Amino acid sequence: MGAVVKRQGTAGELTIHPPARTFCAMFQVPDFEALVACFMRLPHVIVRRDNGKHEGETILNVSFSNWAKYQGDLSTIRVRRSRDRKRSRGEEKRREEKRREEKVVGTRPKDRIGFDSTAGRLTGIEVADREAWSRAYPGTSVDAVIADAENFLRDHHADYRDFSRFVRGQFQRAQRRKPGSPTVAGRTRLNDTWAGKTSGEVKL
Repeated sequence: MGAVVKRQGTAGELTIHPPARTFCAMFQVPDFEALVACFMRLPHVIVRRDNGKHEGETILNVSFSNWAKYQGDLSTIRVRRSRDRKRSRGEEKRREEKRREEKVVGTRPKDRIGFDSTAGRLTGIEVADREAWSRAYPGTSVDAVIADAENFLRDHHADYRDFSRFVRGQFQRAQRRKPGSPTVAGRTRLNDTWAGKTSGEVKL
């Protein structure tokens, strides 16, 4: 009976119109009333008589209790719930990754250090940056290098996008200059450097 309801019924309910000779032959009963009596003896089977479209016609509705629980196709609901759970986990994972990226980015000089063209000052420089530059470029004055960088950027800031890299380059150039070397506009005066080492004057 369950196989017949599954194959020919809808949502676990089968509608049978009298005289239902095919069903009578299937269940080996002589007539429609005997078929009804047969169904009523089956366990977990619900038999309901309804009036048909025509006068005096009786329609038999046969269904199983707990059909949806044991035979219903709930895959759509299960799949939707599974997708929702996966989507929630994926969104939470992406939010966590974004928080980690923002935390890392927030500590990178490249993403912090900028230049305020109105004030003519470098921005975003932290104490940790100054300490790192002092360790990396000993013998240089952090304040002096930053001041030189700001003086240059006031007229040329539009040419730069990575101000952290620019400042690092300023420190590297300052580090290469030997203490006490005479300079003019940041360039070594070769005449003064070679004074007393040659018989004549070196022309630049």
